[in-house]
Amino acid sequence: MGCFYDLLMGVRKREKRKKKRRKKEEEKMN
Repeated sequence: MGCFYDLLMGVRKREKRKKKRRKKEEEKMN
């Protein structure tokens, strides 16, 4: 799960830069 958590954090960091449609996708994942 550590790898998954790290990946999720990386994705969130990237989403912060280009957060337009990703916001909805992030909500679905959570």
